[in-house]
Amino acid sequence: VSIGFPKGAVVELKAVSHSSQFTHRMNLIRAISEAMEEAIILGSPIVFPPGKEDVRSASHETLAGSFGSSRILTVPIYGNAQYYCAVTLERDDDSDFLPAEIEYCRAVSTLVAPSLEEKRLNSRMLALKINDAFMDQVKRMTGPHYPGRKLFASIALALVVFFTFADGTYRVSANASLEGEFQRTIASP
Repeated sequence: VSIGFPKGAVVELKAVSHSSQFTHRMNLIRAISEAMEEAIILGSPIVFPPGKEDVRSASHETLAGSFGSSRILTVPIYGNAQYYCAVTLERDDDSDFLPAEIEYCRAVSTLVAPSLEEKRLNSRMLALKINDAFMDQVKRMTGPHYPGRKLFASIALALVVFFTFADGTYRVSANASLEGEFQRTIASP
């Protein structure tokens, strides 16, 4: 089982079962990543070997032919108007992935994907988190929703501008007397 997350136009593999470490230069990892990309582009699970109704996949054929997996299933996980990740399952025996198994993998992956996405977002560098938070606030200020926030920001901006450029004479009316700090007496002879 392998799981990968979309990063731009490619899928970056994050975990492979029974492998604690792997490099992205390995041909197997690249082939799995390409199979996941293809499933995400098509937007549906891809089974190899394909049945009569299934979509044929060049990446899955390459993965099976080059690396000896006789049965492959890739399930893209969709939610919140985006693809979170893709899961690729491989079998070496001759038992096909049954429709019930495919649906089970899709259901479990769909339930787990938001949690995995949350973990992925929280494990990023602090600078990326700050940038995303800032961009989120910019979208909220310029988007169609959040009228209270926009009203408060407009009022605050208007007050800052007013008090920056406002000019006037300040008068205080009160009884006053002016005395020196030291009082001296001069006596004439």
